[in-house]
Amino acid sequence: MPRPGPKSSQAPAISIEEFYEALISLWIKKRKNRGNGRANFGIAVSGGVDSMALAFLCSSLKEYSPFKRLYDFSFCAFIVDHKAREGSSREARFVQSNLLRMGLNAWILPIEWPLGVKPLDLPDFETQARQLRYRALGATCRQHCIRDLLLGHHNDDQAETVLMRLSSGHKGIGLQGIKSYTSIPECWGMHGVHVSGKFESAAGRLNRLNEILHTTPYAQDPRQTLVPNRTFETGGVEIMRPLLGFSKERLVATCIAHSVKWAEDETNTDTSRTVRNTIRELLHSSRLPEALQKRSILSLSQRVHEKCNARKAIAENEFRNCQLILFDIRSGGLIVRLPKIQYKPKHANSQKHLENARVTSAFLLRRLIELVTPLEDVSLKNLRFAVESVFPQLDDTGNFDVDRILKPAIFTACDVHFRRLESPLPKPHAEPDSVSMSEQQSSRFEDLDPDFIWSLTRQPYKTMPPSLFFPPSMLASREFIATRSLSNNEDAASVPSPWSPWQLWDGRYWIRLLNRSSRNMVIRPFQPTDPDYIRATISRERWKQFHELLAVAAPDKVRWTLPAIAEVDVGDTGLGKVLALPTLGENGWLGVENERKERILEREVRYKAVTFGFEDRDGLGRNRDFITTWDD
Repeated sequence: MPRPGPKSSQAPAISIEEFYEALISLWIKKRKNRGNGRANFGIAVSGGVDSMALAFLCSSLKEYSPFKRLYDFSFCAFIVDHKAREGSSREARFVQSNLLRMGLNAWILPIEWPLGVKPLDLPDFETQARQLRYRALGATCRQHCIRDLLLGHHNDDQAETVLMRLSSGHKGIGLQGIKSYTSIPECWGMHGVHVSGKFESAAGRLNRLNEILHTTPYAQDPRQTLVPNRTFETGGVEIMRPLLGFSKERLVATCIAHSVKWAEDETNTDTSRTVRNTIRELLHSSRLPEALQKRSILSLSQRVHEKCNARKAIAENEFRNCQLILFDIRSGGLIVRLPKIQYKPKHANSQKHLENARVTSAFLLRRLIELVTPLEDVSLKNLRFAVESVFPQLDDTGNFDVDRILKPAIFTACDVHFRRLESPLPKPHAEPDSVSMSEQQSSRFEDLDPDFIWSLTRQPYKTMPPSLFFPPSMLASREFIATRSLSNNEDAASVPSPWSPWQLWDGRYWIRLLNRSSRNMVIRPFQPTDPDYIRATISRERWKQFHELLAVAAPDKVRWTLPAIAEVDVGDTGLGKVLALPTLGENGWLGVENERKERILEREVRYKAVTFGFEDRDGLGRNRDFITTWDD
């Protein structure tokens, strides 16, 4: 059971000025100086001293004059009731009452466990509780149009995390510790929470404005006025940790100085319960050598963070220098010409220089892989073979003049298929003339690989990915439309949407359907047996167009990684009858009309969130010409 926290502290309380600087600087850094001074923040509150101090500091900002003049922030608190033990709901209500007295809106989010499950008996209770907690917080933030969720992690948490990673054998970038802001990994696949949903969120806010004013010029179709680029997803909810620069002692002192009540969970001091508890006890003891004490660990983390950021900046610059020849999001394929890696084998510190070049090259390849891979996260440690294959001068032999023809031309990394091709383009050092290239083009290409380009596509499936299921939409049926009429007092916006929720397929495509048929639909990979069925059901001319489109948009085995919409019968465990390939645009619609020539199916597709390293509002700008979409 939680108990009242200690009543004394030697450290000074955090002043409102300090917190203001910490929050605003982090928020501006996260937004990259874009946007206005308005924001809605959620605060995750457990009732412990960390989150209660954070909640108090947020509630105090509204009386701080510099803040009031420059920013229009609102804060609301969320208390997750895990319902893992008796009395948890009572404690959640107690925390809520304290937050309400601070002047904060506060909601309790109850976790619903499967019937008959005793959470504390689960061997992975901590992991499951963490995932359920963050998904509940993410869904609530989405509901309240909140993009930033504040957490109360402090620098003691940072030291514990880094020391845990050290003890597990991590080194290098793994010792950066907790990030000051990030997306929520536990919410992967939740539309509107994990790097998605900005378009719907903006449309929702405008709809609510229309309901209030009834005079905005966008009332008829607000979605058409928002988000200039709807090809790629963006948005979502991100975590922010404004207290990472402060110690737990100062958080305790803040609560004591302002008579803020909190509770401490006794399980956090049980060293037999978790590794983190053991590490925490060691950090607060005098048994560790100076090199492993808190100050040294935080200093190590900061140095690693700075070095990592420096290498990322170099890699980002190299990424901008790449020639992105084609990015075809119909199949998620990329063709790119890479820059030459500047490595000096006879440098005085050649081994260190070599390792730095490897890490920079790994960051560069990760940026490219992230455009194509279905994986949520790309680990640098899985890219060693890829780095040495693409940049053979960086392998262990140290042979700068190695013949690249001897290196693998085809390999896979992080579910991405790499293929080296001889460059069909004029070589960078060719003499400029009217036929080959202009002087400006020659200057642009002179630092690029003159011999080869690389094709990156989704790796063919080793096992069938999970299918997405879409039942018929009763709201879209002819019978429903014929019988449905709005009353005089009913707003059309209040009628439930006939569209399905957005779902993430294969980690790459966000898809939703409007299924007007009476059959179930599934989205699964395009199969080798599908072309035979398609050829038998469409005209010869239509088949020719479709076959030519496949050859261009998804050549060879790449086509078997395309999503296909299939009609299946109830209880059917087979592949069903393919009706459409939704990422191929209008030419991918093959059998979606009924006998009355009415479409039984509509689709909306967006590619996952990606960044090209440019600051244009829609993220594409001058590079729009190398992207091919389903609308082209």
